[in-house]
Amino acid sequence: FQNSNDNYANWYIQNIDAIRDAGGNVGEIGIEYYPESASGIGTGNTQHSAARIESVLQSLAAQGLPVQLDEFGVGAGGSTATVNQILSDTMTLMFGNPNATGFVMWGDETASSGDLYKPAAALYNVVNGVWTLTSAGQVYQALLGPNGNPGGWNTNVNITTDSPGTINFNG
Repeated sequence: FQNSNDNYANWYIQNIDAIRDAGGNVGEIGIEYYPESASGIGTGNTQHSAARIESVLQSLAAQGLPVQLDEFGVGAGGSTATVNQILSDTMTLMFGNPNATGFVMWGDETASSGDLYKPAAALYNVVNGVWTLTSAGQVYQALLGPNGNPGGWNTNVNITTDSPGTINFNG
């Protein structure tokens, strides 16, 4: 199944099909998302769009595979509100998707201020060894629920292991 409106999802689907056609096995889809629109420069495929994220996830879901957001970062230069909205939208759509298995934030503290990989959505500022939660960190914490907050998402569960010592749960 290919989505005629989304070359990003179609690129992944074409590669999955090629691996399968060659007799290979695909166990999970790993995707990246680096919207540049935090600085207002994103256009087309680099501009943040919650609707597009949902469209991609739905197209990839047709493959019947788990999907992990392996790399997420927001370009530097945007307002705090824009960065927080991008983080909130992306986390909500990933954690709300039954095929999603992970969300990895990515950034390079040494990157120049205009570099895409500068972690505008960094969760903490560290100054002289003191870690301070950023505004993006507060959004992240509110969505996940600090200390098992029942209003947020969490995987605080009590489960007994089976005889080999494994557990199964949806989180």
